[in-house]
Amino acid sequence: MKSIFIFTLSIIFLSLSSCEKYESYLTQAKPYKLVGEHEITLHSENRNAKMWFITSEANTYDEFAQTTILAAIELHKKYREYDLIQVILVPDEDMVATGTYYASAHYAVDKKGMKDVSGADQNTMTNFKWMVRAAEKPLYKQELEIAKLWHRHHDDFPSEDVVSSLSYNQEKLVKFIADSLNLEVEEVNLPKITRKDYKELDFLYK
Repeated sequence: MKSIFIFTLSIIFLSLSSCEKYESYLTQAKPYKLVGEHEITLHSENRNAKMWFITSEANTYDEFAQTTILAAIELHKKYREYDLIQVILVPDEDMVATGTYYASAHYAVDKKGMKDVSGADQNTMTNFKWMVRAAEKPLYKQELEIAKLWHRHHDDFPSEDVVSSLSYNQEKLVKFIADSLNLEVEEVNLPKITRKDYKELDFLYK
């Protein structure tokens, strides 16, 4: 019984040491704030997964990526029951779960990637520990203001077209945003953020 206890303590110590080792590399991570969370749907009872949304003053490719990595590590320390932790860095609290975000980090503690995650490709996404993607630059001020208003107010303009793929009337929404920001209608588009794989830290791929 004593040997089992010592073995268990050793596993916990190694796990914590690993997390601390990771943190020592994250020299460009910035402070962050938790702004949302929800459980990730799995097709198995053998794994647990959860997603958190954060905001931060991070402003560069490395800062975006390393901030999400740091958040994932710290959340794992606090919620050790989860085998898969996902952290998404959004530009603003109004953009939680909107698809507009700067970076994402998947931390599969059991090295099974997105195994059993609903909607994930089970042929290519089930054999990794870390998957991190980040934007190379933040939105410009005008783009950020447009995105905030877009996500904050689109439900105020419900679609009247029963065959539309959108739940809101985009024409009216765009007109509202243009008027609010003193812009021409042609200047109002929901900004798209391009992200790429983050491979600047070797420990992510060992």
